[in-house]
Amino acid sequence: MKNRVLKFSVVYAAVMVVALILFCIGSVKDEAIAAKLMLGNNFFTKACEAVGKFPLYIAVAFGCSILHYHAEHKQLVWHRRLLKAVYVAGGVISFTLMMTDIFDMILSHKLLSYAASFFAAIGLYTSLCFYTERLDDERLIKYKKWAVAIVAAGAVIVLMTAICKIAWGRPRPYEVASGEYMINSSAVFSPWYKINRQGGSSFFSGHSACVMGIFAFIPLLIADERKKITVIIFAAVSSAVALIVILSRLLMGAHYLTDVSVGVMVAATAMYVASVVAFGPKGMKIDPDGKLNKYL
Repeated sequence: MKNRVLKFSVVYAAVMVVALILFCIGSVKDEAIAAKLMLGNNFFTKACEAVGKFPLYIAVAFGCSILHYHAEHKQLVWHRRLLKAVYVAGGVISFTLMMTDIFDMILSHKLLSYAASFFAAIGLYTSLCFYTERLDDERLIKYKKWAVAIVAAGAVIVLMTAICKIAWGRPRPYEVASGEYMINSSAVFSPWYKINRQGGSSFFSGHSACVMGIFAFIPLLIADERKKITVIIFAAVSSAVALIVILSRLLMGAHYLTDVSVGVMVAATAMYVASVVAFGPKGMKIDPDGKLNKYL
């Protein structure tokens, strides 16, 4: 267990050091860096925007499907039905939020986009549940702690993203560059530490936080005792995907360097805490009489 926590700590420390360095640079050069990097919309940036939220929401939906399967074994009918309803709702909502960027590109009306995302989400979650049912019982039990951890971390990340965007109201770089009208006047540059509520949603980057969800699967790989080379390859590919999506947000002019670095730090911290709570020396127990099985 100690070795596992050490691995989590090393990954977390590495991510935080890089993010903090970028945050410090952005705190001084945010406006200049944004002006130099901003290229606007193109196929690359739009494609990255469309799939940038996938890692976190897929992880959360997968976690919900694992917990949905475990709910079948509850003895009390009302408990079983309540848990299944909660997990189905969590999985469908996760997939709905994941698909909105794609349908926003296809459909011009926001309500139609949400409706299409919702129906697509039902199909995706149903397919995921069919896959979950094919997993053997031993693996499902191992996955249960991971599922609780990622659902909890995902909820914290999404909630914090929404709260900060509303509270800060920081205009995006392209809004400042175009002088786009916000609430009281044309958008002007605002440093990350200034809460001015201009009506923007730049701080902090939800896509950067969501793409960090790809690292949420590392505890799952470790819990399943995969080969070391598998974990290394996964981490390398994950890092490349995360960097590409984060860079695309800067190139698109959707975020400043401080926005993406804070998004990374928030997501990494939430997942690290959840992983340690679940898999640490005093982590959650999955024995029949434990709280994890009794209530969840």
